Amino acid sequence: IVAALHAIAGARTGARLLILDEPTAVLTPIEVEGLLATLRRLAGEGTTIVIVTHKLDEVRAVADDVTVLRAGKTVATFTARSGPLEVGAIARAMVGSDLPHAGRIAAPPASAPEALGLSHLTVGSELRGVGLTVRRGELVGVAGVDGNGQRELALAIAGLVRATGVVRI
Repeated sequence: IVAALHAIAGARTGARLLILDEPTAVLTPIEVEGLLATLRRLAGEGTTIVIVTHKLDEVRAVADDVTVLRAGKTVATFTARSGPLEVGAIARAMVGSDLPHAGRIAAPPASAPEALGLSHLTVGSELRGVGLTVRRGELVGVAGVDGNGQRELALAIAGLVRATGVVRI
């Protein structure tokens, strides 16, 4: 994406509108910085840019205006011209209410009992040697680009695919 935008910017294609849908979903943090810098430069040169994303820090970093859609309808519009974009207000508009635990989530104590333990979990060539411990009361996210083993991990934990290694529930 970053290389393509550099090419667009360098070629002066005459494009006046650029629409990007989740452009940073598969980028590393350094690539995200490069993309956002390129978008800022293109906007400074007069290109209109629309970014569809749920990453509020990135929106806050580059957006002049933010429109929140929920169930296909506009529920809020925010503008940076009146001051810095407030992430909490945007998040409330996105979910339709206050986030009851935002900023107050505490990790469970290290002494909390193990709820899930994985050791050397392997499923074919898609998932290799995964180890993970999740304690009672803990919330753990597994992230990655689609097709990098998340589905196989869930199926192995549920016992729905043949796997080697240890799964403790």
